[in-house]
Amino acid sequence: MDELPRALMADRALLALRVSIALACAVILSLFGWTEYQAREKELRNAQDSLVNLSRSLVQQAEDTLEMASVSVSGIARYVEMTPMTAQTERPLTAMLRKMVDRTNQLTALNVMDASGNRIATSFHLDEDKLNFADRAYFQYHRTHNTDGVFVGPPVESRTIGQRMLTVSARINRPDGSFGGVVIAGIRLDFFTTLYSQFDIGKNGSITFFGRDGSFYTRFPYLPKLKDFDFRQMPHFERFFAEDARGTFRSPSPYDGVERVAGYMRGTHYPVVVLAARSIDEVLAAWRINFVYHALTALALVLAIGLLGFRITRDIAAGQRAAAHLATSDGLTGLYNRRAFDLHLDACWDAACHSGADVSVVMVDIDYFKDFNDEYGHPAGDVCLKRVAQCMRQLTRSQGDMAARYGGEEFALVLAHADAVAALRIAQRLRASIEALAIRHPRSAASEVITVSVGCATVTPLSRRAVVGSPSTLVKAADMALYRAKRYGRNRVVRWSDAIDADLLRSPASDESRTMVEVVG
Repeated sequence: MDELPRALMADRALLALRVSIALACAVILSLFGWTEYQAREKELRNAQDSLVNLSRSLVQQAEDTLEMASVSVSGIARYVEMTPMTAQTERPLTAMLRKMVDRTNQLTALNVMDASGNRIATSFHLDEDKLNFADRAYFQYHRTHNTDGVFVGPPVESRTIGQRMLTVSARINRPDGSFGGVVIAGIRLDFFTTLYSQFDIGKNGSITFFGRDGSFYTRFPYLPKLKDFDFRQMPHFERFFAEDARGTFRSPSPYDGVERVAGYMRGTHYPVVVLAARSIDEVLAAWRINFVYHALTALALVLAIGLLGFRITRDIAAGQRAAAHLATSDGLTGLYNRRAFDLHLDACWDAACHSGADVSVVMVDIDYFKDFNDEYGHPAGDVCLKRVAQCMRQLTRSQGDMAARYGGEEFALVLAHADAVAALRIAQRLRASIEALAIRHPRSAASEVITVSVGCATVTPLSRRAVVGSPSTLVKAADMALYRAKRYGRNRVVRWSDAIDADLLRSPASDESRTMVEVVG
């Protein structure tokens, strides 16, 4: 397999590993988020279920109270209908009213009014009673509705004792069926407030009791400003009286802005609703503590996986770079090797074919290097190769240039974007810098120090005049110039001329070709 596809596959495998680690971390965080979301929803659902159960119990208690009041006023109304009201009959009626109120904590008052709204009997202990109640909603309702049922009216403030009461009333009919008056029971609303205060609904929780007409009955904790609040303004009001008698919702309160989770229950026999609510912040307080612990655990796990993955991928990448370096570099000199040289020259050639730039190749051979090894031994030869390689490396100008060990004592330079003049200048500097190293070589026929023979060739791939048609023929041209440099006495630079016929690149050099290269001493 070629080096480039192998490296590409290795890079893709490393990228896949990094993506897999990132996906694993994302999956862990997603699972954590989903699990915590489900836990949060479960906490809210449990709170809602508890609130619905609480509302069911409280609305049942409210209906029991209303039923007691209903039975009381209905019985009194039937009694009054069958008993003519005189001074003698009013006294036992008053005593009966007081006895009925004294037997229960819920009732505040029992009153009997005549057809004009004047109170003719009451459970209150009064020396004189001149109050009229014809303007009350319950009185006006019964005067216009001839029904046997009771009427649960809006709360009123007692004109006798000043307390807010929920009224339950019944009509009194005369023998001819005409309106004869009203019996009303007043239920203490603070009784419900005291009852609701016994339940733990949190600091910002609430229990609210209200009617079908939107009338506010009471609330714990009590808010005086709600006394005139119309509950029909609540976004969920119609839900309270839909088919399902119970339900839940979450929303900010319309009168204090606290976001709550709520459960409600509607009365079965009476048009009343009990709404129990808890602050969402308080419901989720324990969940938030657990969330922090779980989040820290998840983040620690993801961080550990991320760091471990980072180290693994870093080590793999370092290994790949080391392997790539070993595969493309010469172990002795540190320069690129023949394989890397060929790949780089192909890439420069392709780029030049698109841009029209020049490409130059410089071939270098150490003069009489075998004799140097014979004289000083291979360790000294290795040192010599390294020093020559250092000179090569110093002459590379940019990332487009490459210095490589071509094989044995032969080196090569690829000079991207270098025309013939620039390539020749670099070749001359290279020859001079190596000679200036002054590495003694007494067995050299060219000099007393290590010298090199250099051949260079330049071509513009897009030029119609270009004889060289491929990277390999460009190398062959530079190698031919190197051969001439060695034949002309070594320690010199020879530049291949593009005037040479292409046939010379396909056949051994002959004496006739000497005039077709430019020899530079």
